[in-house]
Amino acid sequence: MKIEIENVTLGYPQRHAGPRLLAEHLSFAAPEGELVALLGRNGVGKSTLLRVLAGVRRPLKGRATLDGTEIAAMAARERARKIAFVTTEQIAAAHLRVDEVVAMGRAPYTGWFGTLAPEDRRVVGEALERVGMSAFRDKTVESLSDGERQRVMIARALAQDTPLMLLDEPTAFLDLPNRYQIALLLRELAHDTGKTVIFSSHDLSTAIELCDTLWVMTPGGVAAGAPEDLMRSGALNAMFEQTPLSLSSEGTVKLNREALHAVRIESDADNETGRLLVKTVERCGFAIVSETAGTNVAAEITILPGNGGFRVSGTDNKTTAFAADFHEIAALLRQLAPLR
Repeated sequence: MKIEIENVTLGYPQRHAGPRLLAEHLSFAAPEGELVALLGRNGVGKSTLLRVLAGVRRPLKGRATLDGTEIAAMAARERARKIAFVTTEQIAAAHLRVDEVVAMGRAPYTGWFGTLAPEDRRVVGEALERVGMSAFRDKTVESLSDGERQRVMIARALAQDTPLMLLDEPTAFLDLPNRYQIALLLRELAHDTGKTVIFSSHDLSTAIELCDTLWVMTPGGVAAGAPEDLMRSGALNAMFEQTPLSLSSEGTVKLNREALHAVRIESDADNETGRLLVKTVERCGFAIVSETAGTNVAAEITILPGNGGFRVSGTDNKTTAFAADFHEIAALLRQLAPLR
């Protein structure tokens, strides 16, 4: 199914003033069968855009369509058969069993009394198996970890059996391994089932590594494209305007600050040790130079052969010290040229 945003304005009406605008003139489409990450800083309108796509909020202007049909104009039952929306809200009845929560996804297909037919139970079982939660089906939701709860909510959305899945910050409260596992699961669902899966996130590194498409929201609009295309165009760096941060060519976030002192590195060390030494020196606020002439060089560091550690020589007082590891190097650099 084709999802399109057509000249949409996001915002909130206000009783005694004009509407509070979040974003204007948004027009783009979501590719079918891809994992899409919606990125942007707090308050830019990510959750509002997801709610417009889910049909639970109307845009101030424009429209969101699914195969040409305006989503907000769909009947609730029709919309529930086409769009699954996982919000950040906690489950109201935490005492429910896992399989009962997942079975809620079958509501658009059951009768008035919500009785599950054999086909519904089969779909619930497959959804639990797909997210790796079959063994937890009889446990209560309140007994689960955050990562397990998130898998249950994804299983409920899967049981809803819709071509479009929307998730509002599904990895917000998860540790790093679980963030990657959930993102990998969403990627697998999109690629294996042909669903379009769109999730909002602040986890830029995971999105760059795993997503097919990024939507980057800024006050100036939305840039959409493959992670590499948005890195090349500079669109991702727009997220860091008026901050001391920037995005490296490898897709990692860097803190930009003026280095008041420099360090010269002498070494024939292996690449890994050399890279880690450069990272340590830069983390301490020093620039790396190849020559000492004409620069404010505070120290010279030599990587000793084998596992012999490091020699740190101060250029001002010509003192020499030895460091066994990177932590000791950082401590010596702070003594040679304390930085704020």
